[in-house]
Amino acid sequence: SDGRWVEIVSINKELGNDFFRPESLRFDARPFMYDPLAAVTKVGSNWQLEVEGADKPNKVLVYLDGNFKLIKVVRLPAASRPTAR
Repeated sequence: SDGRWVEIVSINKELGNDFFRPESLRFDARPFMYDPLAAVTKVGSNWQLEVEGADKPNKVLVYLDGNFKLIKVVRLPAASRPTAR
């Protein structure tokens, strides 16, 4: 183990910056912060993260391998969103 407690996983390339900024603030220079992580589930040796966009109903599932490397990002239609447990 290398002793790291934090891993940065960038998904901006897959989703674009607009996913994380509300439409109402598109032309506003003020900073905007929110917590997009809705749920985390361990699936075998991999991880599934449910991430919410700034404007509802934008949601995605992010799949990471056991070393927290990005496998894929799947956009969810509003009707098929998983619910938090």
